[in-house]
Amino acid sequence: ADVADEIRLIDEQIYRINVIVDKLLRFANPGDGTSFAERTQMEEVMEDCLVLVQNSLSKSSVTFETDLQDSPAVHINRSELQQVFINLMINASQAMKSGGHLIMKVKPEIRDGIQGTEAVIEDNGPGISSEVIEQVFDPFFTTRQASGTGLGLSISQTLIQRAGGMITVESEKNRGSRFFVWLPAMDNLSEKKI
Repeated sequence: ADVADEIRLIDEQIYRINVIVDKLLRFANPGDGTSFAERTQMEEVMEDCLVLVQNSLSKSSVTFETDLQDSPAVHINRSELQQVFINLMINASQAMKSGGHLIMKVKPEIRDGIQGTEAVIEDNGPGISSEVIEQVFDPFFTTRQASGTGLGLSISQTLIQRAGGMITVESEKNRGSRFFVWLPAMDNLSEKKI
């Protein structure tokens, strides 16, 4: 009876750890996550994400602008794409500690001769050094030692690659960062993949 509360808390934390490990294993299994893919308009998802993070951006003194063009539909789980966009937006706002400006674009884009849709999330923060940029998509890599797991960008990359796309970054120290999320147009995918 003396340690009942402590045992209950330990039990709750073990359950929480099991849930986290289960999620990590699902991300590591390339077969998972594809069955819920759906026809998705990237510009609509970006608009929804802005509503979700707008309060957080204004608290961080981050202003933003958008250029969301009508673009070809893509084939991805809508909430997974939201997860990717929100992760990139929050990362950008956290990088601009003293406030800054965020630009979000969605546009049609051809890559390697394949029609698709590209989202660009660009900030005017401190940028990423050349030593760090090579590691940003590595699991558990983080520059924020006090917070964060270092899994956000790694998971984002996995989700986009599973949908047949790619996520890339361009950055220079003191010149901000640009993340590009490209997915092939749904009309380009074979029936077999869908």
